[in-house]
Amino acid sequence: MDLPGNIGYPLFGDSSIEFVRDPHKYIQKRREQNGDIFRGRILNKPMVFVTSSSLACEMLQEKSSCFEMGYKEYIFELFDQNILFQEGCEWQESRLALDKVFSVEKVKEYLVIAKRIIGDFLSSQELPTGQPVAIYNTMKRLSTQLSMSLFLGVQPGHRREDKVSQLMTTHWRGIISVPVSMRLPGAWWKSGYSKALGAKQELVEVIEKQLESSPSVIASRVMQECPIKHQAVRNLLVFVSAVIPKALASLLTSFVIELAKPCNVSVKVSIDLYVLLLC
Repeated sequence: MDLPGNIGYPLFGDSSIEFVRDPHKYIQKRREQNGDIFRGRILNKPMVFVTSSSLACEMLQEKSSCFEMGYKEYIFELFDQNILFQEGCEWQESRLALDKVFSVEKVKEYLVIAKRIIGDFLSSQELPTGQPVAIYNTMKRLSTQLSMSLFLGVQPGHRREDKVSQLMTTHWRGIISVPVSMRLPGAWWKSGYSKALGAKQELVEVIEKQLESSPSVIASRVMQECPIKHQAVRNLLVFVSAVIPKALASLLTSFVIELAKPCNVSVKVSIDLYVLLLC
C-alpha cells in the first residue's frame, strides 16, 4: 500500500528545518493535503506521520506485532549493540545480568553514594544573593556529576571531568543531528553526527581505562555480571551518555519551578530542612 506524501531524495528532500521551525504548522499543512497518515523525510530518514488518535491506537495495540524497533535505525551506530537493541535470548541474558547490578539492596547502596555527591555539590555552590539563577544549567551540572560518579567512577574535580563532560555532550548531539557522517576534505569542518561518532569512540576508551584503574561500584558490578568485556562497556556507554543527565536535569528543573510557586511554601520549607541535614 502506497501512502500519500513525498519523502524526496536523501539530503535534498529532507524537511527537518521546516519541521523544527513549526512542527504544528508542518503537520497541519500535510494533514490537509494528504489526510491523517502521510510520509515525509526528517533527519534524512523516511518517516510516516500518524496524526489520528484512532490510527495510533490501532498501530500500537492491534497491529503492534507488525512493527520493529524504529529507533535502532537512528542511534545504533552511536551506541553499538547493547541492552537497548538486543532481542530474544541475548536481551534476556543482559536483563538478568543488569537485574543483579540493580537489585533493591544494591540500589540502596547507590543512593547513599548519590546523597553524598548531591550534598557535596550543594555545599560547593556559591549562588549570588538576589540574582536570578540558571536552574537548568545548575541541575545539568549536578546530573552530569551524578552520572560520571555513579556509572563511571570519575569524581567531581577529577582531571578527566571536563573532558568526559564535553564528550558526553558531543555524543548526545549526534542523537538529534541528521544521521550523516560527513567531513570536508582538507577542512576542519565535520557534521554533528560525525563528531558524535568520534566522541563515542573516545568515551568507550575512557570507560575501558576507568574499568582497568578505578571504576565505580556500579561499573565494577556491570563488568562482573556481563561475561563479555565489550558488552559491559557498551552497556555502560548507555548510562554515561548525556541522555540520562539531560533527562534528569529537565525533571529537576520542573520540580524546582513547581516548588517555587507560593502554594507550595510549606513543602519548600520541609525540603529546605532536609537539604540542610543532607549538607
